[in-house]
Order: sequence, then structure tokens, then C-alpha cells
Amino acid sequence: FKTISLAGYTSAGKTTLFNYLTGEEHQEGKELFTTLSTTTRKITINHQEVLISDTVGFISKLPAYMIEAFKSTLEELTYTDVVIVVVDASDPDFDLKKKFHSCISTLNGLGVERDRIIFALNKSDLIAPDEIEQKAKQLKLEDTKKWIPISSITGQNILKLKDLIEKILETPKPVAEKKPVEFGAIYEN
Repeated sequence: FKTISLAGYTSAGKTTLFNYLTGEEHQEGKELFTTLSTTTRKITINHQEVLISDTVGFISKLPAYMIEAFKSTLEELTYTDVVIVVVDASDPDFDLKKKFHSCISTLNGLGVERDRIIFALNKSDLIAPDEIEQKAKQLKLEDTKKWIPISSITGQNILKLKDLIEKILETPKPVAEKKPVEFGAIYEN
């Protein structure tokens, strides 16, 4: 099966989107760590069966011991075919940028390929359409065709999101050449 992972900052609406796409009712909440482990289900995206995973939310300045606890959960993002970064578009601008950069930093640290990422500006039903465009510009997404305003509550643009997922799934995933690390190489700058 091809795989999709939902990622993003805590309380962005990942589980709500997961519930919408799967037809299930997993616990949702605004409090930190409502989702503590990855949940995976099989769904159909435009006639193709795929596995979708709801992952733990990112958070800025997470203590080191907690980073280690979530590392194995987050590492699955490096192996998935599509990563949907769910962003709370209704957040005030400062919070939006801070949370977005925390997500990007985490994904970069994990080595997630940018061409496999879709940015879903969730909760778009709570703000005006021109405000969505403004927020996409603030996040420097206007040059990419891999962002879409959605609502996990109303279903706004979910069909377009599925089409975007399908396009990425149809693109062959590049095979990275893995080279063994030579002894001592990790200490070089």
C-alpha cells in the first residue's frame, strides 16, 4: 500500500481531518498530546487503497526527553509517500508563522523530502478567502502548487486535496542512495 501521514503542530486539526477521511471518530481536542501514538487506517483515494496515519502533533521547545519518546513515531514521516502538513489557518499571524516554522524545522531535521509534502491550511471556513491567500504568502507557499485551504469540519476542498494526493502518489518516489557513514565521519564539520 502507498502511505499518507498527517503531520503538523498540536491542535491544527490532524485528527479531525483523519476522522473526516476515514469516517471514524477518534478523540479530538485542543489540549496538548490528545494523540499520543500513531493511528493508521486503510482508505480509498480516487479508486486507490492507501494507508493513512494520524501522528502526534509537533510543539516548539519540546524537552529533550520527550523528543526521544516521540522520535520513533515521527521517523515514520521519512518513509511515507505523502506527508500532509495540517496548519491551523485561523491562528493569529505570529502564532501561525511560529508553528509553521516549527513544523518545517522538524520535517527538515527528519529529512522529509519537500516534494512529498502537501500543506493543508485547515479551518479555512473560519476566515475570509482573501485572508487565506495572505496567510499562504506569509508562509511563502504562493510559489508551490502543493497547498490548499481546507475545512476538516465542513469538508471544504477535501476532493481537491484527494486529487493533489493522487498526483503525488502517481509520481515515482526517488530512490535515495544510502552510503554508509565512515568511522569518524560524523565528527567532521
